[in-house]
This record gives sequence, C-alpha cells and structure tokens, in this order.
Amino acid sequence: MTKNEALQQLLLSTGHALLIDTTESDKAWASTADEFELQHLLTKRYILPSTIIDWMTERTKPSSALSHIRGNKTGLLLMELRSKFAALSPTQNRIPLVSPLLTSMELRTLLSAHIICFTAESVFHFLYPAQIRLPNSAETLPSPAHYIAKQAIRYFNICAEEAAYINESMRSTECWYRMNVAVESTNPTLDKVQGWYMDERQRAIKVALTMMFEQHPPLMRALLDTGDSMLVYCSRYSSLEAELTIGMRERDLRAWLAQIDIDTRQLFDSTVRPLAFRPPYLGGNRLGLILMEIRREFMLRGVFPQQLPELQIGIEAVLGSESPAENYVSIYPFDVLDPDNFSALWSNPFLLLAKQNKDGELWAQANSIKLAPKLISINETTLSAIVDELDVMEKVTEEDLEYYSVEDLRAVFVRLALRMRNRLVETEAQQNEMNLLAREITAMQNMRRALEERKAQLEGGSTQERREKREVPPPLVRTELPVPLMRGYSPPRKWEEKRKPMQRRYSPPEEKIPRRRSPVRPKSPTSHISRKSSPSKSPSKQQKVTKPPVDESELSDGEILSD
Repeated sequence: MTKNEALQQLLLSTGHALLIDTTESDKAWASTADEFELQHLLTKRYILPSTIIDWMTERTKPSSALSHIRGNKTGLLLMELRSKFAALSPTQNRIPLVSPLLTSMELRTLLSAHIICFTAESVFHFLYPAQIRLPNSAETLPSPAHYIAKQAIRYFNICAEEAAYINESMRSTECWYRMNVAVESTNPTLDKVQGWYMDERQRAIKVALTMMFEQHPPLMRALLDTGDSMLVYCSRYSSLEAELTIGMRERDLRAWLAQIDIDTRQLFDSTVRPLAFRPPYLGGNRLGLILMEIRREFMLRGVFPQQLPELQIGIEAVLGSESPAENYVSIYPFDVLDPDNFSALWSNPFLLLAKQNKDGELWAQANSIKLAPKLISINETTLSAIVDELDVMEKVTEEDLEYYSVEDLRAVFVRLALRMRNRLVETEAQQNEMNLLAREITAMQNMRRALEERKAQLEGGSTQERREKREVPPPLVRTELPVPLMRGYSPPRKWEEKRKPMQRRYSPPEEKIPRRRSPVRPKSPTSHISRKSSPSKSPSKQQKVTKPPVDESELSDGEILSD
C-alpha cells in the first residue's frame, strides 16, 4: 500500500471513520462485531469511539456481554497507516467513493427551502413494486430493482445459476439482497468494485427509475408535484449504501438541521462532498439527487403535472413517512413488520450532537422510537372457524382464548363488533318500520271515521240528531263495600255528622228584652239550628223554648217580671 498511490487515496477517502474487518478469519485480526452492533453501542452516553478502541486493543476489559469486541488488528493497522498518509500528503483532496454529480450546480440553483423525505417504502424508491417493460422488448420486470440486478449480473458476469437465483424472487427487497450477496461473493477486482459503486450502479438506478415514471404516469405526477423541494432518502447508515442514503431518520434529520441552523443548499453541499469531509454518519443522499435530476429532465421536456392522472393514495403512503423501513439495510433479509425495526437506534449526527452537548431534552428526542402497530389477521378461513367455535361455547374464559394468536383474536373482536353493530342497525330499521306502520294504521282509522260520518250525512239527519240516537252507556253505579271488622283507620262519616250545627243565643225578632241590672242572670238556652244537608230535604221546624219559673223572692225591689 505504501507504493500504490491509488490505494493510499482510497484509504484517505474514509476520513476519520472507524475501520473494522468483518471477514471470517483469525479472531485476533478480524472483529466478530459488525458495524450495526457498534452503531448501537455508540448510542449509549458512556460509550465513545475511544472506548471501543480500548476494548479492541485490550487496554480496558469490557463487560462479559461485550467480551467478543476484541481483535480487529487489521482495522487498527489501517487506521494507523491512514493517519501517517494524511500527515505526509501534500494536498487535502480526497477521491470520492462515488462519481461527482454533473448537474449539481443546476440542482442547487433551483432548490427551494423545503425538504421532502422518503423511505424505502415510498413510490420514489427503486424497490417499489411497479412493473417496467424493457425498451424494444416484450419482457417485463416486477420492479426497477430487478432491472438493476439484471445490469449487475451482466457487469460482474455472474454465472447463470446464480443469476436465476437472483431473479426468481418476485419481491424487490429479496432480489436486491440476493444481488448484493452475489456481488460480494464473486470477489471482484478493485477496478470492478470501484466502477460499479462509483458509476454503474447510479446509472442503472437512474435508467430504471426513469422507465418506471414514464410507464406509470401517476407516479410521474407524484414526482413532479414535489416542485423544487430537496428530496432526501432516509434510511439507516451502512457501508454498502452510505452514498445512496442520508443515514438518518426523518425526525432526526429535521431536528439536527434546526439545531445547527443550516438550509437546504448547505445540506446539498454537504451531501455532494466526499465521505472524508462530511459529518460522521452523514450519507451522500445520491438516490434523492438522482430523483431530482429525473424531475428536472421531465420539466425540461414540458411535462405538466396537471396533465397527468393523480395517484390515488395518501401522501404518507407516497413518501413512506415514519415507516419501519427507515431501518432498512441491504445486506440482511428485511422484514418490515419486525418489531426491531420500530425500536432501532443507531449513531447519527443528531444523536452525537445531543451526546456532545449533554442536553437532556435533545437526548430524549434523539432516543425516541416508533410504536409498533397492532397487527390483525386477514385469514378469513381461520377467522370463520374461530368464530364458529366461540359461538358453540356456552361460556368463553381466558383459558379458552389462550390457544389463539393475538392477531387472530384482534380480527375476531373486530368481526364480533361488526356483527353487533349490524344487529343494532337491523333492530333500528325494524323499529322504524313498526312506527311507520302504526302511523299508517292511525291514518286509515281516521279516514274510516271521516267516511262513516260523511255517509251518515248523506243519508239524512243533522249531526245533533245522530248523536242523540246513539246509545248512551248507563252511568256507573257506585256500590258500597261492606265495612271490614277491623281497619287501621276510622270509617268516613256522613256529611251531616261531619258538620255540627252552630249554636247561638235565641232572641225573638219582634220583642226587645230590656237590659237587666241583676248581678245574677240565667243564661237562656240556645236553639240548635240544623243546616241543610241536601237540597231535597226541608229544614227542621224551630221549637219554642219554655222558660223555667222564676222565684219572686229573688227579685229586687221595683223589678218587674216580663213574659
């Protein structure tokens, strides 16, 4: 390497990155920990790159769970040589790991202040399962990724058996993974590897995406609707695709840009620089720049988005926002529903900034994770069988439900809830029908009465006469019940017994009784006057009261006794 200047420049292009040998060889020279494990360790506050170097050089002893992080003498030796070459190099120029973007000045000039982020689940990615037809051929491919794999097979001259293994999968993620594994297993020369990752891969991606947008006008409409915004591909940072992605999640990217206060043009300048002059774990975003080139070419052709059909899906589905595909890497099989994809964290510029500033709020924001969705089964046969089994049971307990998966139980709950809702709707409809029928019956009865009265009027006689002819029902006769022998209340008395006659002194209307001066004066008895109990009875006759004889000896002198 000391005599090969190209290798020296390639080593210097890695900047200050931590180099790890992950090949299967002697444990003292290679490392059993991959880059993703080290990226996760760097998310801890107490672990720094120097800490990992101390573990590899055995200056400090790690915990038992991290005892496998040792060795890596190859990586340590290369980092020492890199520091020596950097000190001896007369220039600070570094060769990039990807070819320069020819239209960078035009794209930078047209940039607006908006950033649109998308993931591997977006319609803008070459993994989107949109069929494309090869030019001048009737052959169709399941996705743009299959076209890129086809070009890789031709470029690296992969054998037919391996090529058939790559193309047999209809899933774009599986095809892309098999292609990268096949490229690494062929042990290509340095020129082949550099030619593929610097030029050929980007060229194949651009051709594949151009065919996809041309053959699917709604997708072209979605691309043109982004206007002059900067397109950023957000996914996990990896050595194999460090130049294609930005290496961060969307939430981390926007928070990082707000903290360091840079605009889209400054971010654009950072992404087009070589890896050695970019912040740690900041990717090249070449896929986003390729899409911006394609968008510019369509606009120069005079394609207007208003003339194209609109893509009938939501904006979140178009961009794949907050998707677990942000944890996508191409060197491992990827399952989008894996719970680890929702809680994965890795080193990125925003997390390293929060660790350096020791800001608790920024640190909590950098360590935020997504919530895994609640999955529901869609197997109709299985769900129907489970519902039938539960309907047969008289009583369902928790022990009975433990035999079914959580996804099936969620779907069964939704199905039973829909059944109850439908029954409520049917019951309400039946009630409305009954009310309508009752109103119709009432209307018919009123119509019948009106017709009967009209008929009677036509036959003759006034309305008053017809009413008199009607049979009047006899009045209700009130019968007195026998009085019980024992009752808890006093029996009601008659009106005459309730109202006692008022007593008053009797004085003849015609005679005037002189006022007596005697101290002893007998009181005259009062007459009882009975009130009328009913209008049918005559009042009782008033009887003359006879006065008792008066003893003359009791009279005073000159007192005269009158009748």
